[in-house]
Amino acid sequence: MHVFFSVDQRHHGVGRVKYAWDPSGIYLASTGMSRVVHIFNRTGELVDQIVPPSPSICTHLEWGGKSLQLAIAQANSPIVLLWSAATQSTSTVDINLKEITLLRWNKPTEADGSNDTLAIGTSRGHVLLYEASCARLSSAMSKHKRKIVCGDWNTQNEFAFGSEDRQITICAKDGSTIDQVKIKAPPLSIQFGSRDFQKKHILSVNMGGQTILLYDLNERDNALELAFQARYGTIVNYKWFGNGYIIAGFSSGYVVIISTHLNEIGQEQYCAKFHEEYLHAICYNENNGMVATCGDTSIKVVRMADWKEIAVEDLDREATMFDDLNWTCDGRVLSVSCHNGWLHHFKLLHMEQSLSQSLLEDPSSLLSTMGLLRASLHPFTPFVFCVTLLALVVLTLFCMAAILRVDVKELLFALTGFAPEF
Repeated sequence: MHVFFSVDQRHHGVGRVKYAWDPSGIYLASTGMSRVVHIFNRTGELVDQIVPPSPSICTHLEWGGKSLQLAIAQANSPIVLLWSAATQSTSTVDINLKEITLLRWNKPTEADGSNDTLAIGTSRGHVLLYEASCARLSSAMSKHKRKIVCGDWNTQNEFAFGSEDRQITICAKDGSTIDQVKIKAPPLSIQFGSRDFQKKHILSVNMGGQTILLYDLNERDNALELAFQARYGTIVNYKWFGNGYIIAGFSSGYVVIISTHLNEIGQEQYCAKFHEEYLHAICYNENNGMVATCGDTSIKVVRMADWKEIAVEDLDREATMFDDLNWTCDGRVLSVSCHNGWLHHFKLLHMEQSLSQSLLEDPSSLLSTMGLLRASLHPFTPFVFCVTLLALVVLTLFCMAAILRVDVKELLFALTGFAPEF
């Protein structure tokens, strides 16, 4: 793992950095105490700079929409600034309510033909829905008494959001309330998930960092609560993955995988202590199958297929000096922000390295079916692709020779006219 590129204090100023990769991994938006939002491309080249209207710092950066738009919110400002990647121009949305605390784009699909909708939460418990195609702003019917702190859309255009008043509301795209649930602790984060690869209809809520609530929208009377051992500490973050599993990172350094399937509900499938003292951040990427953690004085990257440690990056300061840890969507770049105004992006070389190591340890492994399968499951870099293709050609020649009951040398001569010396 090496530093791919970095963005320093000249852009952000000294202090905390907020950043976000767009869903395609093409654009990076970042901002800091300077309040200017910088847009970079994948290689770190500056594409555009956005100067928000208010003198206060930016509190939220949220990418989304079919047309790839960046929503920007500032402290104590009722204005949401929208930047379009297609036109590299900005527009504004005035919600007439100060202190925006949440921005979330919906997840439209090509099949449903739905439009881009931005959910906007405020410190007063209001949620507004902005439909970008017609610039229409509407309010969710359900009201909360305190700040909206978290929210998530599912692919059915249902939006779930949580408030400091310990209530969760699920509303439709038109703002009508589908359901409202009282929970026992303040919600810290909300995610939709599923026990299969179908539509995501299970709402999961991190309740006070202690337990995870599972609320099935199809079976609302059977809410479940996932509890964890006290020695793990508090839940730092978690993510759904695979076929109904959750990976969670805990403050004491533990990483746990737990099942949500009814026949094994709450059973830990895996548990390991990644950091001795504490874990500060965790993120998982489904495309590369790897989990990255930041804790103690290092960043670790582990491949979940065999729990092999792929990379360790020793930091020159405590992990508490770092904030967000995130992958790009393709899992090729890992980003981490610092309290001093720096934003680092690491690139993994594990694809080439892991394949080269397997060839050195067992050169015949690629000639086996399982060897080919293992190689094909890795992201295809040019080197991996060429070696895999060569192995497939060699394997095909041997199979044809066995079926035709001829020597490989004779078969190669018949196909190419070339007679190699074995």
